[in-house]
Amino acid sequence: MKVYLDFKSLNGVWYPLTHLVATLYASVSASFVIEQEGLPLIEPDGGSWKWNGDFPQRRLLDLRNRTGH
Repeated sequence: MKVYLDFKSLNGVWYPLTHLVATLYASVSASFVIEQEGLPLIEPDGGSWKWNGDFPQRRLLDLRNRTGH
């Protein structure tokens, strides 16, 4: 899913927030890469995808809860 934002129309209000969200997504991605050995095991599970036995969405939610964002 691609998201396009026009920062001019947002008057800079959401600009720092988008960097924060990008940092959260990057952190979750890095966590999977760091702990992975060899090729990933990606499997469907009820409409979502498991990556090496865990859900990226769950990790993102946990990280957002810990950081308050």
